[in-house]
Amino acid sequence: MAWRENIPARACGILLAASAIFATPAIAGESASSGFRISLNVPVVCDLDAQPFELDASGQHFVGQVQEFCNSNRGFQVFASHRMLEDDERVSVDYGGSRSTLDLTGMSPVAFRSGARFGYVPVSIEATNLRAPIALEFGLTAI
Repeated sequence: MAWRENIPARACGILLAASAIFATPAIAGESASSGFRISLNVPVVCDLDAQPFELDASGQHFVGQVQEFCNSNRGFQVFASHRMLEDDERVSVDYGGSRSTLDLTGMSPVAFRSGARFGYVPVSIEATNLRAPIALEFGLTAI
């Protein structure tokens, strides 16, 4: 036992006493209570699934649906991206009961959806004075 020869007897005694103290199981009285708390952070995941909604220049009305999923309790904002509109072209969108008119710029807020959601949403698009076909693609931003 060469290792014992290098450690003073006093240090060996302290080491043995410490290991005995830490190896002893804790004993609680009958009225003692205990508990613990577990917490975790769930990442926000949001997505829309839909094919582009396309209207040709003669099309006046289009109906479809979008599948949405979002686990954010604060909700999300839905946007439509599309080509820039001429001054006299008008396109309105009804997204699950929220009605909006598309901006001329090509990026338009369409609806605010509160709370976490999963399911299909009806979408209706009406257009007047279209000079060229238009395609709308929906996206979202979690809040």
